[in-house]
Amino acid sequence: MQKVRNLLLMILVGSVLSCVSVKKIEAPVPPPPVLEPVPQFSVGLPMPESGGELAVLFKVPLKIENPGKDAYTLQKLEAQAILHLADQDLELKTQLVSAEQEPVQGTTINPHGSFTWFLAVSVPLEQVLSHFTEPASASSHPDGANNASKVFDVSAMAMLFDPRGKVLNLETKTAIPMPQIFWPVVRVLSIAVKRAELINTRLKVRLLIENHNNFPLTLSRFSYELYGNGRFWADGSFADLFTVQGNESLEKDIYLLMNFINMKRDLLDQVIALKSVQYRFHGDLRIESPLLYLPAFPYAFDRQGSSPVIE
Repeated sequence: MQKVRNLLLMILVGSVLSCVSVKKIEAPVPPPPVLEPVPQFSVGLPMPESGGELAVLFKVPLKIENPGKDAYTLQKLEAQAILHLADQDLELKTQLVSAEQEPVQGTTINPHGSFTWFLAVSVPLEQVLSHFTEPASASSHPDGANNASKVFDVSAMAMLFDPRGKVLNLETKTAIPMPQIFWPVVRVLSIAVKRAELINTRLKVRLLIENHNNFPLTLSRFSYELYGNGRFWADGSFADLFTVQGNESLEKDIYLLMNFINMKRDLLDQVIALKSVQYRFHGDLRIESPLLYLPAFPYAFDRQGSSPVIE
């Protein structure tokens, strides 16, 4: 009988325990592993420099920064620059240089360090400069806003190795806006012979220069040759004649001295009688800006016709 009681008690205890829910204690989730930061590739602001008389050189910084604890070895660095024109894409001449004169292949990017190369981009002067066009209306394009600045794209690719030999490829692409620079407008408005003494006389030349840039321009040189009635009459040159301020126009009279020592008598008689003379007036001039990287603007002129003689 006692055995039966013990058996019933065990069954009862088992039933009770089976009805009791036991809360499961779960182990804490481990935090995700901290990933080691990898090097980053960036393109900096260009620094314009003189590229000679026919080009402007833009030095574009290409920087690799290594924020991690591992050193990386550079295996390859390539870059190109494309100028997007209205009718075509123009690949520009480029050259990779570094301030430390380090070769590209084998350069070490130390932990928490960086290294900068420069992509020297040569842009032809005719692509840097623009011809200013008047806006269609002042309301639609105030301040000549239709004269958009030009842009070239820089694309670069770097291949690096980490200490375990794993390859890391980096790529970057950036649009580089070029400074907006306009050709000055130069016009010879009028030419007249101004009668003076019997031996000497002067040629009055009226010039117009329009400057649509936000910096001043200086007429730094003016050279000419003058022919009267088909014969050489005079030549000469001037330096640093005048300055046109930014976004302004200026008309200026230039007086050139001539004489009649080697001229025929008929030309002298025409001048004395205030009769028009046939002339040819040609030469060149140079206009300079305060921008050290910008070559002088060269201009040539050749004008001929009939000039009045004035008092």
